[in-house]
Amino acid sequence: MGRSQDTDLTMANLTDQFMQLGVGRGSVRVAVYQMPPDNTVEIATPNGALTASEPGSYRVDVDPDNGTRVIVNRGSLQVSGGGANQTIEAGQAAQLTGTEPIEVTLLSLPARMVSISGAPSAIGA
Repeated sequence: MGRSQDTDLTMANLTDQFMQLGVGRGSVRVAVYQMPPDNTVEIATPNGALTASEPGSYRVDVDPDNGTRVIVNRGSLQVSGGGANQTIEAGQAAQLTGTEPIEVTLLSLPARMVSISGAPSAIGA
């Protein structure tokens, strides 16, 4: 897991089968290498919860004034909370705004992309 210098990141919950990170602002990159059955990795943001449903590579940027941007390089994330229930797949990006309801808008991926093992990956994003 990587984060930018001014990121507000907390380990909200950690058990043998559940890891919940809380991101209040800033940027985090999360890589999930293995996902045993019945395990969950969740990233809680002010604009909803992001649950990894499989191993993958994810970037989350939280701006308290402008919402949350999510980039899924590999894997998939389930967005939930505030009436939202949407999956963001590998190669997709989304902007989350609001809290009740949460609005999920799919975005174009950043311009600087390369393919590694057939999956898009943001470079320097």
